Amino acid sequence: MQGSGESSGSGSSSSSSTSSSNILPANTGFTTPVISQNIPFTTNIQMAPLFILYKVAVSSPARVELYSTSSFQTLDQGRSASTPVSLGSENGIIGDFNLVLSSESPWICSPAPTGFNGDDPISSTVYITVTNLTASSSTVTVSLSYLPMGEI
Repeated sequence: MQGSGESSGSGSSSSSSTSSSNILPANTGFTTPVISQNIPFTTNIQMAPLFILYKVAVSSPARVELYSTSSFQTLDQGRSASTPVSLGSENGIIGDFNLVLSSESPWICSPAPTGFNGDDPISSTVYITVTNLTASSSTVTVSLSYLPMGEI
């Protein structure tokens, strides 16, 4: 009879151990200027050349779109939240979060999207479009939590 922790046979045994990682969670955010309802505001922020996005939070109802390049951001302007991107198309969209209800913020990303900067040369820049979904003009504070994965 084989008990816990015993092995049988003549093969080699192996064990796995967990090692600590240098990957530490990071947070970034910004506040838009006052923007009118349904008007997009475009900007960029510094995150990491490669990252895993795991949480998006907004101060009021908003749509938050993250892109790998400014060109992809420009090409996607005008696509409504209800219009999906074409399957199999190269679109540079890291995430598109339509956070309308207060219960949707913060949004825990599962599965968590992997994002990266697609510029040449590669940088830590991520391109973001924020659309105010409130009934009046207001600022929107966006907070992003991610795991920086280092260089590409």
